[in-house]
Amino acid sequence: MVTLCGVRHLPKMDGMFGKCDPYAVLQWEGAEYRTETVKNTYDADWDQGTFAIDVDDVSRGTRSDLIVEVWDWDAASKDDLIGSLKVPAARVSQLFAGALGSGGTEVMAVMNDGKAVVGHDKGRCEVTLRVKVCEAPRAFPTMLPSEGARGARRLLLTVKGVRHLPRMDGMFGKCDPFLTMQFDGVEHKTEVVKNSYEADFDETFALDVDDVSAMVRCDCLFTVWDWDMASQNMASQNDEVGVFKIPAGRMVELFQAPLGATGEETMIVQKDGKAVVGNDHQKCQVQLQARVCEVP
Repeated sequence: MVTLCGVRHLPKMDGMFGKCDPYAVLQWEGAEYRTETVKNTYDADWDQGTFAIDVDDVSRGTRSDLIVEVWDWDAASKDDLIGSLKVPAARVSQLFAGALGSGGTEVMAVMNDGKAVVGHDKGRCEVTLRVKVCEAPRAFPTMLPSEGARGARRLLLTVKGVRHLPRMDGMFGKCDPFLTMQFDGVEHKTEVVKNSYEADFDETFALDVDDVSAMVRCDCLFTVWDWDMASQNMASQNDEVGVFKIPAGRMVELFQAPLGATGEETMIVQKDGKAVVGNDHQKCQVQLQARVCEVP
């Protein structure tokens, strides 16, 4: 867990009579996580600045730096980048390898063009970070790998349905949801349910591996889409509602669960690193079921 606690000694960004409207963006492995904006201040505390970042296997570490950008929000023009800071990949790997429950707080300088950003008070602009190591939530916790699992296996994943969808189709429409599931280069797709904030699919897809003891490690990626009629006849595309995934390491464990093992899981749909909020202000969720069986 990474918490962007706040920023101090910001420079004047909004002309003679304004101060600064800061927010921060945390970048990690292609995803972005954004804090709220604090208006007209030189010192900001972000109340909702805690974000979860995961790795599948701490023994392999990560090659990704953790980047934090500090921005000044502007109502009438493009937001201005104040500066950024970086936690190198090697240090991030060390943090992930720490004992569960361990953590710490660090004050880091905000840089721009290789120089520390100087605030309105001539102090060095700084962001306070807090980290804590905890166990990543395990999808399908009742399905545990069995020792010595070998040979071909089939994993049946059933997409039961989606709940708490956001409004996607303008003032008078709701959402026309469908899901795609991608694993090992193959994509599966559910039917489309028209004009609804909740959809029941109850569609099952079979994923096969030749040998669970030597299977290729890859994520299972789910994408929730809003179908658009115009996109079927024009160059426009269906709209992405959000995504979630079962990490590669967990997929290996699911395939290695005992034959006949079953489980259920509710997954949170995310967009730009944050949970998608539905029309009813609840987190958008997808219900999944899983079962391990022999390949016919």
